[in-house]
Amino acid sequence: MTEQTNLTGSPQTSGGGNRMLIIGGLVVLAVLIILIIGAVILIPRLLGADENAIASVMPPDTSMLIELNALNLVSDDANRVARAFEDLFDASDVDFNAEEPANALEDLDDQLEEATGFTITDDILPWIGPNMGIGAIELDIEAMDNGELPQVIFAATIRDIAAADVFIEDLIDVIEDETNNRVDEVEHGGALVFEIDSDFEDERLAFGRSSEIFFLATNIDTLEDAIDAQQGENLGDIEAYQAAIADLPGDRALTIYFSGAGLEDTLNSAEDSGGLEGFDAGTIEDLGLTGVGMAATIVAEGIRVDFIGSYESLSDAQQEMLDAQTDRIETAEFLPESTYLFLVGQRLDLMWQKRHRLPQRRHRR
Repeated sequence: MTEQTNLTGSPQTSGGGNRMLIIGGLVVLAVLIILIIGAVILIPRLLGADENAIASVMPPDTSMLIELNALNLVSDDANRVARAFEDLFDASDVDFNAEEPANALEDLDDQLEEATGFTITDDILPWIGPNMGIGAIELDIEAMDNGELPQVIFAATIRDIAAADVFIEDLIDVIEDETNNRVDEVEHGGALVFEIDSDFEDERLAFGRSSEIFFLATNIDTLEDAIDAQQGENLGDIEAYQAAIADLPGDRALTIYFSGAGLEDTLNSAEDSGGLEGFDAGTIEDLGLTGVGMAATIVAEGIRVDFIGSYESLSDAQQEMLDAQTDRIETAEFLPESTYLFLVGQRLDLMWQKRHRLPQRRHRR
């Protein structure tokens, strides 16, 4: 059963810059929450965080997940790292002070208020929790090039349910007041779910709250899949996901996961569309890659990035490469203290040999 919240006023028209502004602003809002909230370090440490909170609400067939644990950005190390990039912010005309990172929100608040009527400071921070992430169910580049919408979910933990529900109510009012669309309430799994009713498919966003998770998705089906995952089998239960992140640092701030099948499908689509000239996407299948996990962790020296590939089994050459890995890095002493990026590897000769032993494939036409 669907309850409709009707808009009174002028009849519905097709398209319109004002409508696209508000819809686009909502999507940008979700992305900016992930990129900005953690970066400005505003969430107190005492709140606590669940490192599996977002994976546990993503459908089991999720191809990609990017998750932020904002609490792991709250440290003296993070402040030192932020100060190291102040010159970069200055060169980009971004007003940022590592000692008072909240000031960085002022310009963003002004832009979002103009586009959506909301600000992060007044409307988002009172309820949002320390865990947030974006998941993609299927990354079909060729389909997206042909105008098909990706199945994307934004999810964030909630600290204050009452404040989150007020935000959702205000969000509905803004959409209905600023566009010619109405917002329909949809019953699903006992959750608070809403869908923007529009003649244009790319504007039919869905959003809502299920327990202590806020959702925003590109369509109602994707949102319902996320709610079903929250109440049943989810990405966090999948062995390939567990294997890919098992050895990542526990105090990581950012986690990125790609399923092996999802990565292969994405690269195949990119190869077919000409986006990866000279690359053989079949290499992923040949390697037996089941998943990839990456992490960014704030440490005293800067930002540490870890990469883990999970395989069905290891060949002798792969095992030899793994055994060759060491924490004794002997090349760092040749680099200046001001180095921003340092990549380390061992036994590149084995990697080269492994690549040339892989079966050669003919490129598809």
